[in-house]
Amino acid sequence: MLNFLFLFFLVLINIIGLLLAFWVYFANKKEKINKTFALLTLSILLWLNFGYIYNLAEQSDTALLLLRITFGAICLFFLPTYFFSVYFPKEGKRNKVLDYLVVAVIVIFILLSIFTNLIIKTVEIKDWGIDFTYGKLGTPFLFIVIILTILILSQFFKKYFTLSLEEKIKVQYLLVGISLFALMNLIFNVTLPVIRGSIEYYQLGNYSAVLFLGFAAYAIVKRRLFGIRIVLTALLVAIITVLLLLDLLVFTEELWLQIAKSGILAMFLGFGWLLIKSVQTEIKQREKLAEAY
Repeated sequence: MLNFLFLFFLVLINIIGLLLAFWVYFANKKEKINKTFALLTLSILLWLNFGYIYNLAEQSDTALLLLRITFGAICLFFLPTYFFSVYFPKEGKRNKVLDYLVVAVIVIFILLSIFTNLIIKTVEIKDWGIDFTYGKLGTPFLFIVIILTILILSQFFKKYFTLSLEEKIKVQYLLVGISLFALMNLIFNVTLPVIRGSIEYYQLGNYSAVLFLGFAAYAIVKRRLFGIRIVLTALLVAIITVLLLLDLLVFTEELWLQIAKSGILAMFLGFGWLLIKSVQTEIKQREKLAEAY
């Protein structure tokens, strides 16, 4: 059931990701932001698809190769993401030395990930899937990932205070998407593996990339954005709904518990809809009051 759920999410994310990439690209094909976002989306989908496929391998050699390609795709993801941070929401002051350094580091780690055992040393086939051990450069790889993440975020924060109000709102949307992506990865790719001693649920962290893509695409294309409170409320309801559904379908076997949890899920959906409507009404009322004064 869990593998089916992962496959369902993967297919759904591929469809959503491609739609977002085409939507943003064709909204303005000449803009660097739109082109970079399309490449960013494709790199994420490459990462997620190989991250799923390697778990299907029945031979350890095949699994090892596919996993190394997955880590190469993770490195590749940082290349368009870095330049996206340079261009979004408008291009800031460029540091060409830093640009070349980032490209060089990423290319080196792509090659090391795919063609050597320095990043991923071995794999082990287990009941739930395929686990792995890092090589000699496993820790430096994680360090580079952290450094690149900080660098990308710093690009947004550095520009934030020089932007117009509309541009600041766009950056806020993007940062919400990045924060959710990072939080889900922290939970499923870092905390749970430490607690459980395995990476069994890592794909849930990876799949949260769709949140980042959705927020980024919306911030790029839409001129007038919905209130961030409405979006965050709707997103919170959606995440809790997915977690309740996951608990119901995967972790609950007794029939009476399934019935009880189905009732809880139905009540939560009703409550969530009312919560979103109330936030929307409150914001509209505040806008009317602001216009009156």
